[in-house]
Amino acid sequence: MKKLLVVSGLVLAVFIAAISETSAQTIYSCYNKKSGAMRHVTGPGQCKKTETEISWNTTGTGPKGDKGDKGDPGLPGIGAILVYDANRQFLGLMVDSSWATGSGGPYVFVPSLSKFLIFGEVGQVYGERLFYESEDCSGIPYTDREVAILYSEIFRNDTKYYALDAQLPSYRYINSVKREERIGGQLVHVCRRICEVTIPCDGPKYYQVVPVKEVTLPFTAPVALPLEYESK
Repeated sequence: MKKLLVVSGLVLAVFIAAISETSAQTIYSCYNKKSGAMRHVTGPGQCKKTETEISWNTTGTGPKGDKGDKGDPGLPGIGAILVYDANRQFLGLMVDSSWATGSGGPYVFVPSLSKFLIFGEVGQVYGERLFYESEDCSGIPYTDREVAILYSEIFRNDTKYYALDAQLPSYRYINSVKREERIGGQLVHVCRRICEVTIPCDGPKYYQVVPVKEVTLPFTAPVALPLEYESK
């Protein structure tokens, strides 16, 4: 295996084969016509004029089509990019290299969970607050619709990890939120009534949210840095 120090955006194009049978959704990316860089987006119509939209469906194989004309030779390719931590824990497959070069960690597909996640600078999974219809953070947990669409399908809240449930966003009356706060110089997760954290305080808030469920990661987090990337 060849260790990669610089991850090209072209890796997403060859990533299709690695997840075609595991992720039940359509994946969209934007390919920069000039630089060749590729970035992950959440849906169609989000590419710039300088980019070409690319998408593929991973729900299964359809009927075999007619044989097409022979195409022009393509650019040299590389295998899927495997992501490991410094202790050689396998974390998943690289999806979007732009996260790795930005302020956060890479956007990674976890095959055993068929979900995506983001690693932060300290090696921890992206964290997010949880919403509840109850007043004491009990019952079904929900997350923001924006989190579900724009960020990570797997995220952390306190010591637990959650994944988006296979349901569409819906409007709910939210009465409490479990979030991270700095108390006494330490970051802790606390349950607050929604009236304590919103202004004006006029009762439950009507939010568009998505239900989530608790999951077990196939590796130990936070992960040891620096992360390592290898081609397969």
